[in-house]
Amino acid sequence: SDAGRQNYRFRHDKIQQAAHELIDRKERARVHVLLGSALLENFDQKSQGQIFDIADHLSYADFESCNEEFLGQITGAFAEAGDQAQKAGAHEPAQRYFQRAFECLALLPWENQKDTGYKIYCGLARSYHNLGLYDKGVELLEQLVDKVADPLRKASGLEIIGSM
Repeated sequence: SDAGRQNYRFRHDKIQQAAHELIDRKERARVHVLLGSALLENFDQKSQGQIFDIADHLSYADFESCNEEFLGQITGAFAEAGDQAQKAGAHEPAQRYFQRAFECLALLPWENQKDTGYKIYCGLARSYHNLGLYDKGVELLEQLVDKVADPLRKASGLEIIGSM
């Protein structure tokens, strides 16, 4: 399955850092977004570790200027990275990825992002809880309970609040 795939890496971190610094800031952000979108387009669920590289590249995007479809893809990538980081017990990175997903989610119509939105709210709330920021987690879940129409999701959100 990896027959057509090629991996490119710099021989040394210092070479990568030097190349990175040669590119001006605006162009650097554009290159990161291009790399992130190319990686996302070819993302294979079997190589979960790659989601962190994808999310890190996409974090350079100007979310407000992205079209809705691409913004939805970015949101999903951040949510997946947050989920994977959380499963690995990496609480601070999980919180950062979920926070980025939350920022993107705010720019999208809720009606089109209900499932992803629910995942993001719960993931970010759990991240806050894992970092000892209980009040922020509860506040976020209360917002979610007010936002969702599905009674099962409301009950699930209230159950998570109760467990905090």
